[in-house]
Amino acid sequence: MMEIAEIEQLLRWLEEAGLDSIEIEGPEHGLRLRLQRDAGSAEAGEPSAVEPSGSSERRRDDATEIVAARGPGQFQDRHPAREKAFVRVGDSVCSGDILALIRTGPVYAPVTAPRDGRVEQILAAAGDLVGFGSLLFRIR
Repeated sequence: MMEIAEIEQLLRWLEEAGLDSIEIEGPEHGLRLRLQRDAGSAEAGEPSAVEPSGSSERRRDDATEIVAARGPGQFQDRHPAREKAFVRVGDSVCSGDILALIRTGPVYAPVTAPRDGRVEQILAAAGDLVGFGSLLFRIR
């Protein structure tokens, strides 16, 4: 069982790394942590059309949001210990749900849903190498 001090340390590391969430799974239990930042905490001069969220960037196009990779790696549509993909076209998602993973070496970074909606299109295939800004999902 984790102590509250250990969870607080994980949150500090997330913030220092510029990440918004982490998911840890064991054989019997799992833990998902999400940082929620104040809207006024963005630095002056930062573009407002692109906002960080998990391991994606959000770009608004009417009612559709494009989820883009925040870093390079290999696109993974499922957890390595699971057979089922995180999402499929047509699935409903909630803000913060994990859509996929980006694997860079031994590290898996989550790609999270920026808002509630439906997966309209998956723009990368399992195993694809993606770079910063590569388009991954279309959420409506």
